[in-house]
Amino acid sequence: MFRFRRPRALLIACLLVATACGGAARDESGAIIEAGTENVFALKIGDCFDDPDEFGEITSVAAVPCTAAHDNEVFYTFDLPDGSFPGDEAIDEAAFRECVASFETYVGVAYESSILDVTYLSPTDASWDTGDREIACLLYHIDLEKLTGSMRASGV
Repeated sequence: MFRFRRPRALLIACLLVATACGGAARDESGAIIEAGTENVFALKIGDCFDDPDEFGEITSVAAVPCTAAHDNEVFYTFDLPDGSFPGDEAIDEAAFRECVASFETYVGVAYESSILDVTYLSPTDASWDTGDREIACLLYHIDLEKLTGSMRASGV
């Protein structure tokens, strides 16, 4: 399982799956150039996608080129250390700390001065048992407005 967390706003849990979901079309650099369904474990830094219609367990997201209106953009990833499952609260603290610390490098402005907020995809107890340790940090507009264009070096 995999979680998508929006602090104080929403939560999506994602199931680890072994099958691909078709995937969005990408160019030779790996950038999404055509909208499509993307497995949550195939998301890369710089990928943009929309929130699912319903929150709960998911396996994929509606990936779109960042030039199209979108809800989220992946801006940083990191792995939690091996060991026993640390629990949701410890994951929340580590994810928020690391995502905020990496925010300015990607966006070009301090987190506290931005119109963007952070959320993240994170392992669940079930996906932890399969070796899932990755946190994917995501950007979204603080007022839940759609973003257009990449937020990389945007200074917003």
